[in-house]
Amino acid sequence: LGEGVGIGLRKGDGALRAAFERALAALIADGRYDRIRAKYIPFDTK
Repeated sequence: LGEGVGIGLRKGDGALRAAFERALAALIADGRYDRIRAKYIPFDTK
C-alpha cells in the first residue's frame, strides 16, 4: 500500500466523519495544513 496517512473512525459514526472532513477542509483551504505538515512531517502527505 505504500506510504500514507490514515485515521480510524467507527463505521457508523457519520457525524464524527462529517465534522472531521469539514475541519480538514478548513485547514487545507486557509493554508494551515501545509504549515503544520511542513513543520512536523518531512514528506508530502497529499
